[in-house]
Amino acid sequence: MFKKLFCAVLCLSMIFICGCSNSKQIDKASLAETVTVSEVNGKLTYTFYLLSGEDKPQGVSVIANSFREACTLAKEIYIPDLRLEKFELLVVNEKIYSRVLKNDLKYMSEKSFFSPLSYVTLCDENTIKIIEEDKKAPEQIEEYILLLKNKNDDVNINSLSVYNSFAENKGDEICISYINFDNELKVSYLKINL
Repeated sequence: MFKKLFCAVLCLSMIFICGCSNSKQIDKASLAETVTVSEVNGKLTYTFYLLSGEDKPQGVSVIANSFREACTLAKEIYIPDLRLEKFELLVVNEKIYSRVLKNDLKYMSEKSFFSPLSYVTLCDENTIKIIEEDKKAPEQIEEYILLLKNKNDDVNINSLSVYNSFAENKGDEICISYINFDNELKVSYLKINL
């Protein structure tokens, strides 16, 4: 009886003493799920949309020449604990893709914390505005991209397939998803080459 009581007290004390005192909690507000790339006042702007409990999307905009530079600046200045392990969607304005897409995807392919299955899409300016206003827009975009892929197997939808297509098809066109907004989100694809 004494042994059982002693063991129970010992087990309970270990739970209370050990607990999670040495763990480092990741702040939910430092997890970026979506990044948009657009041009604002003639400068490339990367906006990191963070996981949050707010009704409106929480975005942090960083002026940078590349995704690599934007991630570095975001960590140094705006979001010290920025985490990209939950990153799911890169949305690039169609007007600037030729300046950023290839290098940004190369950066993503070099870093192990980016999932190679992260979605990549081009979009119009209205779609960027919808992402700024509607927290559910990235989720809808992902669903539309998957539906497009189910209908057209030639469309590249994730960072790995788009990057590999650039590497394999030098000078050839590749298909990539394209989202536009005209009273509702619509998905199609564009043939591009870099």
